[in-house]
Amino acid sequence: MSIAKAAIGLGMLGLGSAFVKKSKQAFVPRSHEDKVDLKKLPRGRVAWEPRPEWAARAHAYKPYPAFWTSSVGDGTTEWVNWCRTEMPHWIAKEAAVFEVDPNAKILDLNDEDQVSNAKRRYGVNHESGGAINWTELHMSGEYDGITCDPYKEGEKCPWGWDAESTAWINMNALKLVGVVDINKVCSVDPDDPTVDDWERKYATTYTLAPIDES
Repeated sequence: MSIAKAAIGLGMLGLGSAFVKKSKQAFVPRSHEDKVDLKKLPRGRVAWEPRPEWAARAHAYKPYPAFWTSSVGDGTTEWVNWCRTEMPHWIAKEAAVFEVDPNAKILDLNDEDQVSNAKRRYGVNHESGGAINWTELHMSGEYDGITCDPYKEGEKCPWGWDAESTAWINMNALKLVGVVDINKVCSVDPDDPTVDDWERKYATTYTLAPIDES
């Protein structure tokens, strides 16, 4: 597949399941993979498997296993923005861009009623501080994805959910648009000894290249 260039200029306000459906979604692999390998992307419903030790220890509050994306707006995503200052070494050189099926069923963790209903239906994991029992939810096949925005008013996101993002457990809800470059620009001289690492992080931006959908 040729590299598609795709643009994404949606505002980042009013996030929630409705916004996720209208927005393009970007998956950014960890930087050790550098580029998107389409052959490694899951297909269909993400197969359930027990959490490995690292996930049980650090990510028990979040859905697992899942395929993670973040909504694209103004040429970037909230997850990329978070990584920009917190974990810049996680940002790869490419992103896979998707459209969302308008009929996708997405659980919005910022919605108190939806969270309460999910806890009644699937129970809670007391080892994870009363989080939704993600295994039961996953196995039910009822939802395609779970979304949350830690900066949105309403129910708080689970611990460790650092940026607006969606955990997909059904890839059929996503349609691949293409793969785009992530462009890195630093407004200060990276070799300037008077510039510290913190200044350098904030002076660096990462933007998704525009996409041609014609």
